[in-house]
Amino acid sequence: MIAVASWSLVGVAAFASTASAPKRVGVVIANGFEMLDAIGPFEVFKEIEKTYFAHVNLASQTWSDTALQPGIQCSADGGPPLHVEVEMVADSLTPVTSLSGVTITPTYDLKEDPEAKRYDLLVFGALSSSKYEGARTEYKDGHTQTTKDYLKAHNRQGKDVMT
Repeated sequence: MIAVASWSLVGVAAFASTASAPKRVGVVIANGFEMLDAIGPFEVFKEIEKTYFAHVNLASQTWSDTALQPGIQCSADGGPPLHVEVEMVADSLTPVTSLSGVTITPTYDLKEDPEAKRYDLLVFGALSSSKYEGARTEYKDGHTQTTKDYLKAHNRQGKDVMT
């Protein structure tokens, strides 16, 4: 939660809005991905999806929907709480294997959204594809051209990326 709270301080104005529409987070995975880099952010955002607090005080470990002093205001300008939906995504719905051998089936295929409008935030973790025998080899870092094109389209719209 500390990483998200720290990120929220920097990116809350862009990521949160006064609208109550959920913000979509896509955790991008590819063969050879590092488990912690994908599962860690996924779990943090899943917790936010289930229970979100407008104010957080890390020192006292207090969470509240009313102002805490001192504390971190997690909603933009005191607006409504942030509503988040998070998914594991890839360039297809084919199961993806991590560096440690754990296989995850993505829930969304990035090719279904060529204009990159679905996600407000993309999370890209580390890939160690050069160490993983079964990883895709057409690109040095393991991401296919589809994933790279999606990231470029997402970026052109000024949307957020977390690495």
